[in-house]
Amino acid sequence: VLAEHEGWNERVLLLIRAIPQDRFYNWSLFDSDPLPRWRQGRITLLGDDAHPMLPFHGMGGAMAFEDAIVLARCLSDYRDPEQALDRYEALREPRTRAVMLSSRAHGARLQASGPDRSTWHERIRSQGNDAEPQSDWHFFDYNPATVAV
Repeated sequence: VLAEHEGWNERVLLLIRAIPQDRFYNWSLFDSDPLPRWRQGRITLLGDDAHPMLPFHGMGGAMAFEDAIVLARCLSDYRDPEQALDRYEALREPRTRAVMLSSRAHGARLQASGPDRSTWHERIRSQGNDAEPQSDWHFFDYNPATVAV
């Protein structure tokens, strides 16, 4: 860890040196590509089961709450449960896909180092991720309680 932070402010290095060596952990983070379908019959997914995402936007929990609100509204507004579930998925999939892919791209940018830091965008695009954290879509303009169902 000290080698990774070589040249940093001495106060940061003092903090790192103060951490007992047995307290350093390798913590893996995983996501998945967006799923093509969330439902089968009258069973659907929501939250991390439908769209597991990396934590680089801190939006995973918020997406689950939004899913629950939109799902409840769809089930309330449509007589046919399968039609309600289809509508829920149609409403939520584009937003959760954008947040998932943007979080993935933002994580790659944050974790890049050296020359990679300036080319992170090209690497993400080459992996099929077309979202970018600086894009024009807005995280906070969405209201699951008022979106048309």
